[in-house]
Amino acid sequence: MNYVLIPAYKPDEKLIATVASLLEKGAAVLVVDDGSGAEYGHIFDEVRKLSVEVISYPDNRGKGSALKTGIRRLMADENVTGIVTADADGQHRTDDILNVAAALDSSEDTVVLGVRRFAQSHVPTRSRIGNWITKIGFYLVTGIRISDTQTGLRGLPKKLFDELVETEGDRYEYEMNVLLNLNTWRAHVLEVPIETVYIEGNKSSSFNAAKDAFRIFKQILKFSASSLISGFVDYALYLLLCWLIPVISFIPASIAEPAALWIVVARIVSSTLNFTLNRFVVFKQTGKNCMLKYILLATVMMLVTAVGVDFLVGIKVNKLLAKIIVELPLFFVNYICQRKFVFNLKTERKS
Repeated sequence: MNYVLIPAYKPDEKLIATVASLLEKGAAVLVVDDGSGAEYGHIFDEVRKLSVEVISYPDNRGKGSALKTGIRRLMADENVTGIVTADADGQHRTDDILNVAAALDSSEDTVVLGVRRFAQSHVPTRSRIGNWITKIGFYLVTGIRISDTQTGLRGLPKKLFDELVETEGDRYEYEMNVLLNLNTWRAHVLEVPIETVYIEGNKSSSFNAAKDAFRIFKQILKFSASSLISGFVDYALYLLLCWLIPVISFIPASIAEPAALWIVVARIVSSTLNFTLNRFVVFKQTGKNCMLKYILLATVMMLVTAVGVDFLVGIKVNKLLAKIIVELPLFFVNYICQRKFVFNLKTERKS
């Protein structure tokens, strides 16, 4: 049995209408009052009169916290096989909620997203631009094509309940964090078209394109930091070896002189550090043969860099500029290859 979970903060009569409509269609509903206050108590009293459970607490904790509160409550019911989250402001039509619930029954590891059509003329420009920014960024970072990253209408399978209640975020960032975890959870994604409804120009929307873009690109920022740290270690260790080894009296000069040897030693150490950071901090993935695939990729990247820089220098490009020209695009290629090949973060999108 699928439950419809509705988090609500200072709702109006639209919540009552939504709950009543769902009950008429035979849906099971749970409402979480996210610290709306005594002023809105009569709204939740009307919901309770419909024989619907309402979880209330006095302080406002945020949408993410309300969703996790509802999920924890429903986890205790062994008859619940999935949860459909819906908004309390009337933007999600009853038929669309039920369609998402029906699609959720198709697979135990599928996250169902009720997606809107942003090309329609009545869609606010802010929402259209914001969704375009986040869906492009989301694809670049995760490799998952999602046409509506802002949707709050989602079907969540029982298999993911434990992961969902452990996901970071107590406010609106929680919903984006769920999407960003789909690869880690190996969850399939299914999109269900829904009616595009905006109330009063969607002025009450909490969506912030800049904040969501930061959450999306945070992984790339961590990847960049990992690369910078490893690069610094590589260069610093190389200089240290070149300075330290020759002054150690018992090391033969034939070993101490060749700089190429210290380049190799420094690269091995920095690459090991980079692999460790990427595996446990950036991608947080411990798949099979990660090290072997990383070595193969690093070797290919090194060869491509050497050939590219040599070619550009050969046509009279400054050596430093040539290195920048080659390595800048390869940085993004390297990121994508590590995400898809080395650490094998892949989520299937169903149609």
